[in-house]
Parts: sequence; C-alpha cells; structure tokens
Amino acid sequence: MIGCPTSWRSLTMPTLLSAAAICLSDGRVLSGGARVYAEIPFLQGYHADPHDYQRYTQAGIEALFGDFAAIETGVCVGPASALGWVLIELAALLVPTQLAKKGVRFTVGWLAAAMKQCDRVLARRPDAHRIAAGLFFLGRKKGGPGIGPGPAVCSDTAP
Repeated sequence: MIGCPTSWRSLTMPTLLSAAAICLSDGRVLSGGARVYAEIPFLQGYHADPHDYQRYTQAGIEALFGDFAAIETGVCVGPASALGWVLIELAALLVPTQLAKKGVRFTVGWLAAAMKQCDRVLARRPDAHRIAAGLFFLGRKKGGPGIGPGPAVCSDTAP
C-alpha cells in the first residue's frame, strides 16, 4: 500500500457524517511529515450537498486534526462573506413563494457581493476567525512514518 504525502479537503467536512474518522484515517495513511490542508465552513447557512452535519471553530479544527502539527491556521472566507450569506437568506425568508425567493436571493446577492470586498481587509484581523464564513488548517503529520512514501494525493474532492 502506498502512503500519501498530501491530503486536501476543500469545504467538504460538514457533508461528512464522521469528519473525525476521516481525519484519523489521514493520520493513519499519510507518510511521516506529510501535509494536510483543509478548508472548513464556520458561519455559513445550511447547504446540504447532499448533507450538512457540522461546523468547527478554529480550536475545534485543531483538535480534529490532532495527529498533525499546525503549520498555519486562519480565515479562508471572511466575515463580510458570512454576513452577506446571512443577509441573503434572511431576505429570502421574508417572501412567500419560491420564485420570489429566487429573485430576492439574486438581488440581495448582488449587493452582498460588493460587501464581500471588505474581506480583503477584515479576514486579516486577529479575531476574524470568530465570525468568518470559513477557516483553514495546514498541518504536518506528527511523528511516525505512516504507511509509507509515495506519489499519491489523497483527496475527498478528487474525481
């Protein structure tokens, strides 16, 4: 069996019934010193695709990837994006029909898109992780060799 030098997860963790089991598996199959990168939604509305089970804080992500030493953690989708998402969905709640909801989401979405430009500044603030739409974790496997070195790339988003 070939060990993987890298694991990449992009905003799919909430759709996994047992994200912890996936992270434990990464710790088992990745080679010693291998890197893992994950982007995980934090303040985002329910978005089943096909399911939506959980959200994680920055501390929760670090605990989830306990077999990995953090190289860098932070915000990948900023607070203005989180606010924009909430405003779009809140406005859609105010109208009764699905057709009207689509129109409201489109209109408010255009307004929110301009607001999201604030994330260029806000996402860099030290406390931005407290209200960010998405967080990231980049880590290196601690200790042991894993299953072994190899050229494979493990990903839950690969075709």
